[in-house]
Amino acid sequence: MPYTDPLEAFTDFYTGPYFETVQDLGDAYPDERSLRIDWHTLESWDGSVADEFLQKPARMRQFATNTLTRLDEISVVGVNVRVYNLPG
Repeated sequence: MPYTDPLEAFTDFYTGPYFETVQDLGDAYPDERSLRIDWHTLESWDGSVADEFLQKPARMRQFATNTLTRLDEISVVGVNVRVYNLPG
């Protein structure tokens, strides 16, 4: 399903395929303050969200970070979202 709202997209991503990784960050916080997202995992989950990350990386990183700090599943402040394995 293509997403029109990046906050909704990242909420679904964090509570779906990246749930364990998000939980691991919550467990390691505040010693760990970065969530690393594999671009290929994001792309296989929703290609349009991954492509938007390539086209507007700063904007999408901000949405990804804002969504992470709003999740009910974990309580983190001042975290960074880093996307790796970008194509090209």
